[in-house]
This record gives sequence, structure tokens and C-alpha cells, in this order.
Amino acid sequence: METENVFEIESPRVAFITMGCAKNEVDTQRMQSQLTRCGFAIEQDPEAADAVVVNTCSFIQSATEESLETIF
Repeated sequence: METENVFEIESPRVAFITMGCAKNEVDTQRMQSQLTRCGFAIEQDPEAADAVVVNTCSFIQSATEESLETIF
């Protein structure tokens, strides 16, 4: 009986933190959709993800400060 050596490689897991305006929510959904099509898994828990994307309106000073606070 032959056995196959099959290695399952987990998809990279990406989590998103979305802040700011409603447009950022739409942008996040688009990024998640594209990443899913490219083989990435979307993770809800940032601590369990391989990468975290913080999507914010960085051109607004208060949003930048909120983003940095969240990251650190």
C-alpha cells in the first residue's frame, strides 16, 4: 500500500483593525476579499494572526494618534 506524503501548509492569517470613517470599513472588506482570493485566511483575533493591518485615516491627526495607541 502506497502512502502519499502530503503536507498541509496553513494559509497565512491576516487580521484587520479598522478605525475612522465608514469608507475604511468598505476598504477593509475589499482588502479581505482580495486576500482571501489570494489564499490568505482572515483572522478575527489579531493576537492569533500572522500579520495585522491597521486601516485608518492617517491624514487626520487624531486617527493617527488612535492608530499608534492601538499598535503599541
